[in-house]
Amino acid sequence: SLLHADDYEQVVTTAMAAARRWRDVPAPLRGKVIVTLRAKLLANQEMLAKLISLEMGKPLVEAMGEVQEMLDMADVALGLSRSLAGQTLV
Repeated sequence: SLLHADDYEQVVTTAMAAARRWRDVPAPLRGKVIVTLRAKLLANQEMLAKLISLEMGKPLVEAMGEVQEMLDMADVALGLSRSLAGQTLV
């Protein structure tokens, strides 16, 4: 791992703070953020798959599947951003 054991607490604390800020973002704005993220994932699909393949030792075709899964999850999150009814999904 690139992180020292002492760094994990800071990483978790930072992630939890980000989650608290994210839950206060109105759903329509979350949707816009997700649309932008999905577009960037799609535009960089091949490069991301190569990085995943290199880092994880997966065959490129499997890494492409990982990127596709990220795109699919963005689609799910976008759909949820349009249907939140006073609930926060974290």
